[in-house]
Amino acid sequence: AAIALENARLHLHSIEKVRLERSLEIASEIQAGLMPEVPKDLVGWEVHGWYRSADNTSGDFFDFVRTKGGRFGLVVGDVTGHGIGPALVTATAQASLRSYLKILVEPSEAVTMLNQDLAERIEAGLFLTLFVAVTSEDGTVHALNAGHEPPLVWRRATGEVEEIPGHGPALGMVDDYQYGEYANLHLAKGDLLVAFTDGLVEARSKRKPDDLFGSERLREVVASAGAASASAPALAEQIVSRVLQFSEGDREDDWTLVVLRRTKD
Repeated sequence: AAIALENARLHLHSIEKVRLERSLEIASEIQAGLMPEVPKDLVGWEVHGWYRSADNTSGDFFDFVRTKGGRFGLVVGDVTGHGIGPALVTATAQASLRSYLKILVEPSEAVTMLNQDLAERIEAGLFLTLFVAVTSEDGTVHALNAGHEPPLVWRRATGEVEEIPGHGPALGMVDDYQYGEYANLHLAKGDLLVAFTDGLVEARSKRKPDDLFGSERLREVVASAGAASASAPALAEQIVSRVLQFSEGDREDDWTLVVLRRTKD
């Protein structure tokens, strides 16, 4: 009888494990479906997005949005941690921000509203770093960095790589914070903007665990690809390839990357 009971317990445990694995697979499929298609019809711009999760589900996300007034917006976000919990926050934040950007003129207003919304409901210890950039056909970019890893801008005219600094804390940390500052950029033909999550620059060398890929290596890849007039998809592929080579395929965190390239004067 004892053996039969133990076999039954093991059988039930096996069934529950299969159910849990299937639930995680479904969650991963749903989250992948929420990632946007890359637009091909942008006037004056080329864009590409890419992500991979460390687990079945990701705390990272990217999005492409048509804002109020018909402008094009791109978003990169990173909720602390990875797994089911951060993935649920990610889904909520992505949906809410998409709606806010469609009804509010200023991106800073949309980010402020999202922060107020998240601060009321997000668990203690969780927060969302966020980068939002809204483009115009004339090459103007309004960029807001809320506690996110500083995006890079490569200038074709000089070959220099610039950073877009922070304009406020990550979302969910200060519930009444008003996001008003932003960077006002102009990208000329061939210039690049690269936004990414910290999982890429914090990728570890398998042979030297204390050695991280880091922003300097990323700058080198961006500058080299920019000088070679690489397309947005090609640059994204080069970055991912270099990081994978450096880490020998190991990923401790989610990786997300968006590349924006100016295609006309």
